[in-house]
Amino acid sequence: MRKLKIFEHISLDGVIQVRGSGEDGDYPYGDWTAPYRTPAGRDADGRDLILWGSSTLTSILLEHGLADEVVLLVYPVLLGKGKRFFAEGTPPRAFELASTKPLSSGIVINAYNAAGPLKNHPQEAN
Repeated sequence: MRKLKIFEHISLDGVIQVRGSGEDGDYPYGDWTAPYRTPAGRDADGRDLILWGSSTLTSILLEHGLADEVVLLVYPVLLGKGKRFFAEGTPPRAFELASTKPLSSGIVINAYNAAGPLKNHPQEAN
């Protein structure tokens, strides 16, 4: 069976917004991912289903436990404002680190496998 993978370009502070459009047309940072792109990036064939850059659908897939893997391309920048990867109200989920790969540009690619609902540790009695 094919896997459903979510890919997101994300800043260190969780921003995924790339350019202003619609309601967010005043986003000041434009295409902040551009300086890190190379012709070889994301140029690979594959059989898995990939969702790329949809924060709305991402939240729905995570809420229903339908995503098998989340791949975050973490950029070495802080943006301070903008649309975040995880929307407010996204249900808690657990993930396991599957792989991590630093690139010479400073981007770190982290892949996480879905591990089900978040498991809380019982609080210690005082």
